[in-house]
Amino acid sequence: MAQQVIGLGTVANDGTGDSLRVGGDKINDNFSEVYGYSAAFPQFTTATSTTDYTGTPSPAITAYATGQRFQVKIHAQSTGSATLNLNGLGAKKVFVTPTTQASTSDLVLNQIYLLFYDSALDSAAGGFLMIGGSGAAIAADKLDSQGTFRRLTANHTLDGTDLTSITSDQNLFIEMNVGSANTVTIPLNATQGFPIGTVINVTQYGAGQTSFLATGGVTINPSAGPGALNIPSRYTPAVIVKVGTDEWYLFNGSVSPSVPTWQDWSASLAPTGFSSVATQLSHYTDDGVTVHIWVFISGTSNATGFTFALPIAISSSYGSAGIVMPVFITDNTTTSAFGRIVINGAGSVVTVDSTVTGNAFTAANTKSVRLSLFYEK
Repeated sequence: MAQQVIGLGTVANDGTGDSLRVGGDKINDNFSEVYGYSAAFPQFTTATSTTDYTGTPSPAITAYATGQRFQVKIHAQSTGSATLNLNGLGAKKVFVTPTTQASTSDLVLNQIYLLFYDSALDSAAGGFLMIGGSGAAIAADKLDSQGTFRRLTANHTLDGTDLTSITSDQNLFIEMNVGSANTVTIPLNATQGFPIGTVINVTQYGAGQTSFLATGGVTINPSAGPGALNIPSRYTPAVIVKVGTDEWYLFNGSVSPSVPTWQDWSASLAPTGFSSVATQLSHYTDDGVTVHIWVFISGTSNATGFTFALPIAISSSYGSAGIVMPVFITDNTTTSAFGRIVINGAGSVVTVDSTVTGNAFTAANTKSVRLSLFYEK
């Protein structure tokens, strides 16, 4: 029925408007239409299971027919492919789109949906099309679990727990609660296959400054400039974003490049060619690109050879020639400024020669080396 409009006339009492009886009749007709419309959308709450839903709308229906409409309140979140059986007439599939059946988490506890019955759905078997929800995007588990929060108390390498959070469409927030300098290390894609586009939030909660480290083969491009791999201050957030197989952006604000601290390498020098070592000292820094190392080794020679170990391998970009440079040495108690060191490309062992032309040391008495070296790792 079309809306009934009461004729009011042009001006008061001009005799052209509807009579009281006609006006009252139109009012009744309009209310009857509203009542009928409301009855055409009977509301009920589902029951039974979390896949095979049942319902008893009132007034009851005696057959399914295209165009029937129902307001349905869900009694329990769906856990699989959903069907609905009204008044015992038989189960019909519930669809979130005309071709996609509602499944796990598409029907949400206490959510009210408007369902339209259409006999053409499900290859003409008939079904209900759901209006008023957008499927799993509004599922309760998504609303109740917006992300993963990890409070860590030691150096951390992104791991399988982090990866699971990301692949489960969870936001990942890592808080570093460490009292001394600490690191968050990004592993190779082959170790933890974070998808490209991964976004991870990291903040420094503890007093110790948090910095980011790249496993060999991983590139970190910080927004604050080369070498600026630290979080600038406590409670400051940083964001890392994966943009390539082993390439990440680091958004850590406008900070000065981090100043690397000197690390003691003395005990790990592993010098060879000595019967005894009197002095074995070494410290190095690593700014993420370049390594600076100084070394002093002195002892009693028992071989013509002389090697020691670097803390971080030299870059393969140097090629097979590696690095050759003059250094300050002592051979057979004689001091010379014209020895040399040789580091093969991509190696981590330094060979020391007694002259710049590559002569060997004397296998007796004192031999030593003093050097300071920069190289790209």
